[in-house]
Amino acid sequence: MSILSENGFTEEDVSQFRMKIKSYDINVISNSISYESIGLNVDFVLNNFNVSASQLLDALRSAKSKLTEDPLLLNVIHFANEEMSLINSERDDVDKFMILNHWISIMNNYTLQQHYITSCASFLDCSNLYIGNLINLFMTETAFNKEESLRCISEFKHSFYHLIENSSYSAHDISTQVKQLTALLERMESLNLFCSRAPEMVKDLKDVNATMGETISLVCNATGEPTPSFTWYKDGSLLPGESNTTLVIYSASLADSGTFYCVAGNIIANLTFQEIIVTISGKRHLMLMVW
Repeated sequence: MSILSENGFTEEDVSQFRMKIKSYDINVISNSISYESIGLNVDFVLNNFNVSASQLLDALRSAKSKLTEDPLLLNVIHFANEEMSLINSERDDVDKFMILNHWISIMNNYTLQQHYITSCASFLDCSNLYIGNLINLFMTETAFNKEESLRCISEFKHSFYHLIENSSYSAHDISTQVKQLTALLERMESLNLFCSRAPEMVKDLKDVNATMGETISLVCNATGEPTPSFTWYKDGSLLPGESNTTLVIYSASLADSGTFYCVAGNIIANLTFQEIIVTISGKRHLMLMVW
């Protein structure tokens, strides 16, 4: 991909340079000359000098017409035209180089050097295998962000094969396709498709028995990559604003009794902990009886 990317960036640079050279045209330069471009304040000239508006306009038109006879400007335009011809010629040579075929040949050699590869025979064969394996990873119903992940992978597969199946692509076509592929790879990287690990329980939740006024801490102990986010539920309903690993209940009351569980989730999957029971009892009172 780096070969294609470097070629793409070169194509982009060439396109920008060609646009600059096109600006060295006698008609473009002439039409761009105005009172404003040469810093002339028309009102100031008309009010302070013995010259009419028509005379001022004639002088501007005369200056424009003399541009075609300016030897320095003619040399610049001649040089620009020669550079344009050279760039077009070199650009055609790049297109004739068939860079896609050359790249695929290099990748085939690299694939053959990987002696541990026994399940595929060529670069394109291995590419199809690995993309298929990646799709299969996200076909499970528990996969988090499943639709977005599959959409990105599918678009990448379509763009990748569209690129390699068109060996006659010009440098400009390659540049466009490489940009699309790069954007998709960056999107997949942001979804962390390649180095992710589903949440795993470190320690489960336990039932809690406490008395009124105590502080209770429930820990949703799970790890994962990326780090999971946490949600807490009481009696089957979401607890708004409770998104930390630890759920703390300060000065517990009888109303805090109930069932609790947490969910740890990342882009791979959600892990639901087993529901526990929290029981809050009234304070014990010491009774002194006097006979």
